[in-house]
Amino acid sequence: MRKLITLLLLLIGLTLPAQDLPDDMFGTWYNLDGETLIIDRPGSFVRRMGVEVISTGYITLRKDGKLYIVRMDKEIEYSLAWGIQPTTLVVTKPPNTDLTGGQAWIFYRIK
Repeated sequence: MRKLITLLLLLIGLTLPAQDLPDDMFGTWYNLDGETLIIDRPGSFVRRMGVEVISTGYITLRKDGKLYIVRMDKEIEYSLAWGIQPTTLVVTKPPNTDLTGGQAWIFYRIK
C-alpha cells in the first residue's frame, strides 16, 4: 500500500505546475555536520550521515521560487526557501518537524 501511495504522490508531483531545478543544483553536496546531500535528475534526493540514510524524496521548484519537497521516508511534504552560489547551497530547515525551524543547512559542493 505504501508503494502505491508513493507512486501516486510521485505522479501527482510530476503533473503539478513547477519549474525545473537549476542545473547547478544537481550534484553532491556536504555540510559541516557531516551530512552528504545528493540531488539527481529529475529532482530526487538522498541525504546521508555516513552510510545512514537520513531522508529521501523529490524536489521541484514552485512558481513562487521555493523548493517543494516530497519526502518518501516519512510521507510528508513542505516548502523551503533556498539560495545557491557556484559552490554553496543554503536551504532553510522545515518548521514543525524533528528539525528546528528558523535554521538553515549550508552545503558545499563536492562534485
